Amino acid sequence: MCHSTEKKKKHCCLICQKGFGKNTDLNNHTNTVHNGLKPHQCQICQKTFGLIGNLSRHIRTVHEMLKPYQCNICKASFGLMGNYKRHCTTVHKRLKPFLCEICQRVFGSKQELSLHTDTVHRALKPHQCLICQATFGQTSNLNRHVKTVHEGLKPYQCQICQKLFGAKRELNVHNDTVHKGLKSHVCLICKKTFWTPWKSQCTYQISS
Repeated sequence: MCHSTEKKKKHCCLICQKGFGKNTDLNNHTNTVHNGLKPHQCQICQKTFGLIGNLSRHIRTVHEMLKPYQCNICKASFGLMGNYKRHCTTVHKRLKPFLCEICQRVFGSKQELSLHTDTVHRALKPHQCLICQATFGQTSNLNRHVKTVHEGLKPYQCQICQKLFGAKRELNVHNDTVHKGLKSHVCLICKKTFWTPWKSQCTYQISS
């Protein structure tokens, strides 16, 4: 049986119970996610893809750097119409119409909801590092792991103290906690605030 959030989709993956509207989509999912088949290779950077459409999109947006969709409000540009629409909906309209039926968390796009369901509730981690065998729920997390852990790359630099970070998220946390002094984690018992959950010996904390 398909997952509770996808019961309306009649084609169900027997491995992870994810549902699809078309049998061809199910076959593509099985081949690329579970079987790890990526027969389409970029001739520029050698990155491989499961679908020819994903390869074409990769070439347009990464190597040709085509971003024909521009936001009229903030002038940000995007390579894909879907990314442009998601930007307008979530950033400027602040709409998050996609609800997770399991934990009630809301998302700005169906893709984000599906990714959340797969990685958080199903605990799927189909992307494995060939060096240390660590597994990840997203390709982007795997790529970041390889670059920062195994290649030692830290491309994000703090403009205030020049400290380097491997991920933009780490840089943002650094700026918020170190330079802005923000403490968003509150202990439910002693009411003290902390930069991050692991900075405290307190057991019960919430993120504001």
